[in-house]
Amino acid sequence: TLFRSIVWTGDAPQHGSRYNGGAGDSHSGSTVTSSDFAYGAAQKNINMTFVPMNSSTDVMIAAMQKEFAEHAAVLTVSKSKDLIETVKETLKRTATMTCTKLPESVCGPDVHYDIDPLAKFGPERKNTEVLIPQSCPTVGGTHPLDILLVETPKMATEIRTIRLGTAPFAKGEMRYAFHCQMEATKFFRSWASEKWVAKCPIRARSKLGVRQMRIQNVARFMATEFCARTKKFPSPLNWKLEYVPVSLLKIVDKGREDYWMLEPHIPGTYVKYNNNYGAVMNALLPSNPLPQAFSHFSFEYSAGRLLICDIQGVFEDKRYILTDPAIHTLDPDSLKDDTNMSAKGMAAFFKTHVCNEACSLLGLPKRRDLADL
Repeated sequence: TLFRSIVWTGDAPQHGSRYNGGAGDSHSGSTVTSSDFAYGAAQKNINMTFVPMNSSTDVMIAAMQKEFAEHAAVLTVSKSKDLIETVKETLKRTATMTCTKLPESVCGPDVHYDIDPLAKFGPERKNTEVLIPQSCPTVGGTHPLDILLVETPKMATEIRTIRLGTAPFAKGEMRYAFHCQMEATKFFRSWASEKWVAKCPIRARSKLGVRQMRIQNVARFMATEFCARTKKFPSPLNWKLEYVPVSLLKIVDKGREDYWMLEPHIPGTYVKYNNNYGAVMNALLPSNPLPQAFSHFSFEYSAGRLLICDIQGVFEDKRYILTDPAIHTLDPDSLKDDTNMSAKGMAAFFKTHVCNEACSLLGLPKRRDLADL
């Protein structure tokens, strides 16, 4: 993932009464707002750093940080007034957040689609196989997590008629997201969803979707264990955190067979709380301590074998509904994926993680020593 940085400084707030404490100097010559700017920064992975020259910008920055948080964008206020030192530190931090893309010879050529949020549905695809993961039985006292880490679950197959959007409505770092129409399966019935999302791997690689399904299944199990321990905590530390269930679509197109992830559509505003290389959306932390605590918990629960991050999804009614996690594993051959940074990813998380009240109530030890893994 390529991250960029913008560092700017100022000695006075921007136009607009909400940014200057109430003065009536709203400027009518532009339709672009700082909220629009925050949205663009989030879409392009731009981290913003502001260096205040005096206290007159405090109200502006407080308002802008709320706007940036709404779009899961990062706006940091430098504690130093030394602009050159701030630029150096920002560039260093940005460089560590940028992951190297695998060469095409390893990945295969990327699949390319133009994004169209309003794309209509294409023709029916009859007799499409929906592969549904079955629960892994515990054998001989083996822990369920151990089974999830080493085995691909057995799959049941249901045949469905589906319709896919003619173009994806969104694109992430790893997948395109298409709207999907389909009659509900037994696997998804508890979600009572009428809309579905089918996710196509960007990088052409056989059965990549299978591996990504396994990653989300591990995260679903870990979220269940996490909530079992937090349900008696005071609010907001007892809010529910869960991952949507995923299965696979077997897509055959132009003689090529591929496996796409299929999951219920989650309505609402998507928010990213952290990424897979230590970046934390600090503006969101005061009111959302659970996502960071969950990442920390996953490391302790697994005895240091894995860490779940790239926490993202929708929050509604005291419930985090999440999808598309990344998992770092100490064994680099376990849960192989482009987002798995192994020990380096774990170190990056603990380098920026500050334990919060949820971490304390869970009894999670501080792990600053692991920042040098």
